[in-house]
Amino acid sequence: MPDIQEEHSKDSDDPAQAGLVPCRYCGEMIKAIARKCRHCREYLDEELRAENRAGSVASTTDRLLMPVDRPLSAIAAGYLGLLSLLPLFGILAIAFGFYALSVLKKNPTLIGRGRAIFGIVMGILFTLLYGAGIVSIAMGY
Repeated sequence: MPDIQEEHSKDSDDPAQAGLVPCRYCGEMIKAIARKCRHCREYLDEELRAENRAGSVASTTDRLLMPVDRPLSAIAAGYLGLLSLLPLFGILAIAFGFYALSVLKKNPTLIGRGRAIFGIVMGILFTLLYGAGIVSIAMGY
């Protein structure tokens, strides 16, 4: 009986004989026929990967109500654009808007360009209006 256990342990020590290969994402040893890594949970099968992506896509309603696939800077730019009706928020809206556009340019899979542009436009508009108001008060109009 000990001979059988020794032979079994010798076979399992060699990954190639045990049918194990390293995962291409995390490097852990997994079965050669595995379709998903049990360590990093990445899909190894391209068909399953595509199905998983299609299944994880948020619905239109989810995208409207939740910040799905949007950088935080784009969301902040949009809200600061609304708050730019109040003094000083316009400058923050402009800064966050340009930062959001740079993030979106680096990662084209994200959305939120409209929010970033809205923040920039509203920020510039109301900063100019407040600036004109300050100048007119200073000039005595």
